[in-house]
Amino acid sequence: MKKLTRIFRLIRFTFVGCLLAPLLLLGQDEEEEETPAEKQSAKESQQAISIGGLDANPSKTRDFVETLRSTGEIDIKTYVEAVTILDANPTKTLDFVETLRSTGEIDIKTYVEAVTVIDADPSKPLDLVETLLTTGKIDSKTYAEAVKTVIPNEEQAIVYVQELEASGAIPAIVTQEVIEEITADEVPPAPPAVLPPTSPPENPTPPPSADNFSYDVDSDILTIPGNVQTLQGVSITESNLAGLGIDTMTSRTAPYLVEAYELGVFSGVTHATRFNEILSEAVRLANILVQTLQITDQFSVAGSENYFDKAKLEGILNSRNPYFFQLVKVLASNGAFGDKDDAKIQDAVGKLMGSLFPNGVSSNEVSDVLSKTLGEIVFQKLNGDLGGTINLTEFTNSPLFDLKVEQVSGIVAQDITLGSTTGTSTIDLTSQLTPALNTPKDPKDWKVFGVGAGKDIIVKGDVRFKNSNRHPQTGNLVKDHALAIGALDEIHFHSKTIEADWGLSADFLEKHLDYSGSTQTTVNDQATFAGKNNRIKMDFEGANLYLGSISKMELVNVDLESGGNLAVASLDELHIVSSDPTNTPNTFTVGKNTNPSDRGDNVQLFANERIVADGLRFEGRVDSIYMEARTVDLKHVTFPNGSEVHLASDLGGVGANGIGNGKYPTFGIGQREIGRVNFIDQVKYDTNLIDSQNSFDALGNLPNGKQPITISKR
Repeated sequence: MKKLTRIFRLIRFTFVGCLLAPLLLLGQDEEEEETPAEKQSAKESQQAISIGGLDANPSKTRDFVETLRSTGEIDIKTYVEAVTILDANPTKTLDFVETLRSTGEIDIKTYVEAVTVIDADPSKPLDLVETLLTTGKIDSKTYAEAVKTVIPNEEQAIVYVQELEASGAIPAIVTQEVIEEITADEVPPAPPAVLPPTSPPENPTPPPSADNFSYDVDSDILTIPGNVQTLQGVSITESNLAGLGIDTMTSRTAPYLVEAYELGVFSGVTHATRFNEILSEAVRLANILVQTLQITDQFSVAGSENYFDKAKLEGILNSRNPYFFQLVKVLASNGAFGDKDDAKIQDAVGKLMGSLFPNGVSSNEVSDVLSKTLGEIVFQKLNGDLGGTINLTEFTNSPLFDLKVEQVSGIVAQDITLGSTTGTSTIDLTSQLTPALNTPKDPKDWKVFGVGAGKDIIVKGDVRFKNSNRHPQTGNLVKDHALAIGALDEIHFHSKTIEADWGLSADFLEKHLDYSGSTQTTVNDQATFAGKNNRIKMDFEGANLYLGSISKMELVNVDLESGGNLAVASLDELHIVSSDPTNTPNTFTVGKNTNPSDRGDNVQLFANERIVADGLRFEGRVDSIYMEARTVDLKHVTFPNGSEVHLASDLGGVGANGIGNGKYPTFGIGQREIGRVNFIDQVKYDTNLIDSQNSFDALGNLPNGKQPITISKR
């Protein structure tokens, strides 16, 4: 059972990891500047050698040469020649010159001249400044100055940067900026012209117009294209922009970008004139991450712009778009992911992106990340806590973390609607989950497909996820894949406002288990709820179906089916409720398509706070059932004969006669305790009603000698 517990905790990582991975891989960060102490240490670590017996102390010689440079008594060429002799190591000299540049002691032109002295290859300084540009250490203007220094001919310099763009080394946006800098000539203003008086125009001047969005930080004014219209300060809102005829996604994104400018995320002259261009990139990103996506019958997974796999991620990251990282951070800080009133996920996104790419993005960085295993990402780059959302350090050596990042693919959007009210929706994942081998493989070889929402998932009707892959001899599933459906906020079935839609009190589902206490529900509510027969079935033809949410999850009149294992988890509360728990309980079915000769499959339910089940039964080849929460409340629940059931809560079971700690649940609503496993009413093992400690003991043992139901502390 300990093994089952470990596996389930790892499934919690799968939920969160599959959701965050596509978002995190969109980000690129800027390299942190060295501290003064680090810079000084770098200088002091340079090896020195006496020059022609000038001084027996190499360090003193280096200090002397440095003084000559800093006071202007020798030029950079002479200085580099001297340092090269001292070091006898061109690489070390280059590092030293880079330190001077990064600390501002020499400008980019002087840096290029120094590199030329160190290495006679004319392409060397161009390669170095290109690296500085793509890693964010210099901006486009500085890069243009460097190119002009190496290639004085304007036409040749333009051809050079255009060739870089064609090779994919720099994006088109940067090329345009560099060409503008190369061709820019400072022209003095013309003297004011004295013109003869003119007669008034026959036609009035048309109103001024603007071709693009622009934003002025000092005045906090956003200018909108068309006949010049502006919004200022607190009036720059999504609703005001929509009222001016701006499309939905631009209206939603522009206020986020304005905030980024105000915070200094995009500063400097270049960014000030690029607002419209950056806004276009922001809208492009928002169209993926801040979008409501509907997945209904015959949805094309591979054809969706919201589908991410290794190839698409490489395409996005290798473009080295300089805006993605900051834009994702701005979206996160404005509540685009998770519960807007809870900063947990927003903070996690920022931490995760910064940890993945601390030195900026290059093709090598991208290839490195996408070739790593989840274990290398989680424990080496992310410190094992996924930005503070969950602690996974105890699983450092688990084989599940041998799964490579490139084996994960999925659909990502802010809000996702699955299915419709008009019939069953079929989504085919056969090609995404094609096995590499025909025999069962270790978890490290799994393929995972994720359906991840930055906020909520709403399941409106029956959904069938198809996976037609089968073993050619047995015709059964190969247990080498998983479907993980998760939300960084909530997962809803039927609708987001089910209580209001069904005519129930706003807190009905929270307290409907208690008919007599201070939190009792009304007779009218109970009658209304009992009359609802709306049901939803979610069926995954594949081997492992996982559902997870950060916030509370409510499965009301919901049946879940999996070809293999099934797991449902919430980092808040998990409610599994039937409107007619006696006659039509929720049914969780597992092992439909796995090999009958193999051991059966399992059901795993987890909540950080509370599991509430009123109307639940299990079918199929159920080998084991595991539930874990701070408090577990069960009513109208039937466990199948022969299954091994493990129920874990904060305090575990009670002792004999309800005194102290022990192996028993509490019985009845009057004995219910927070932190315990509580059998409130009509809990059965097969046909055996368990309503007392005697009936619990009467279950006896399974053929393997274990008790059918085990209760423990989590």
